[in-house]
Amino acid sequence: MLVVVWFGLRLLRFQTLRRILGCHAGPTDGPSDSRPMPAQTVVGRVAWAVTAAARQLPASMNCLVKAVAADAMLRRRGFASELHFGVRESGHGVKRLDAHAWVECHGEVVVGAIERLSNYAVLSAPGHS
Repeated sequence: MLVVVWFGLRLLRFQTLRRILGCHAGPTDGPSDSRPMPAQTVVGRVAWAVTAAARQLPASMNCLVKAVAADAMLRRRGFASELHFGVRESGHGVKRLDAHAWVECHGEVVVGAIERLSNYAVLSAPGHS
């Protein structure tokens, strides 16, 4: 998913990429085991998979790529995740903005947790197209 998002962000408009990813966000057949996996386990596995895969890929996977990929993976599994974009002043004497993207599910940050995340002003939390 990271590679798809990485290329998609370079080749497509953001809304087009979200629409394409949304087409694949429908319910899946799921595992053959009839016992459903607890939500915390699924969300945790998605977070782990995105983080682990990002470390192994040769291209730089920034917060936007990881957040969009995690959001798509969670929605594919039927979870109502929220993709957030935020900015904050860098605070290094020069008027500069730092931007960041992260994903929340059930009120918890899944991907993109950083120190002082609450200092970011949320610009947008795009709906699921």
